[in-house]
Amino acid sequence: MFSTPSKVSALIRPLNTLRLARNQSTLVLVEHNNEKLNPVTLNAITAARALGGEVNCLVAGTSCSAVAKEVSSVAGISKVLVADDAAFEGFMPEKLTPLLL
Repeated sequence: MFSTPSKVSALIRPLNTLRLARNQSTLVLVEHNNEKLNPVTLNAITAARALGGEVNCLVAGTSCSAVAKEVSSVAGISKVLVADDAAFEGFMPEKLTPLLL
């Protein structure tokens, strides 16, 4: 089909550059105890920033506004989404899964 390797590499090269472009956002689920941010969340934010694109954070819990305020001050965060409801007490996966999906 292709007569020379240079033609093949000329076609593959643009495809490889497309793989490096990332225009999507990353959602970080913030780990906390309703009072303060768990430091491991900062590691997740750093990793998300390294991927490129927007980094959004989701704070889910009960009376977690202080955590949301703390997260909003972290550099590189585009949006902080807050789900503050008594249903999220105890951070049960059964309650958080519908929120994430």
